[in-house]
Amino acid sequence: MDFKQEYMQKKYDAIPSYEEVKLAMNSELTDEQIKAAGLIIKQAVFYNLCAAHIDLIKFTPNQANSMLRLLKAKGYSDCKIMMNGNTPDCLTVQLNTSNLRSKE
Repeated sequence: MDFKQEYMQKKYDAIPSYEEVKLAMNSELTDEQIKAAGLIIKQAVFYNLCAAHIDLIKFTPNQANSMLRLLKAKGYSDCKIMMNGNTPDCLTVQLNTSNLRSKE
């Protein structure tokens, strides 16, 4: 592959595939969304905050519900989606140790 073909391939790679779009439109969380949520929770713990607030502006309603289910499955029992009308706005995760389920 020559330089021009490689350059054009990189340009074309900027367009997401149909499968990526289909996953995003359904309830599948993207790697970026999962990493961002993990980082937000780690930062809240680092700063000794009582809660982490995950911005849901780039989430579909199904993805917001998937993130809520994922966090509850991970042991964060006290988390809820804050709505702005019919749109998910923010997911609040309480980090008090009394709210975390034991993994025993």
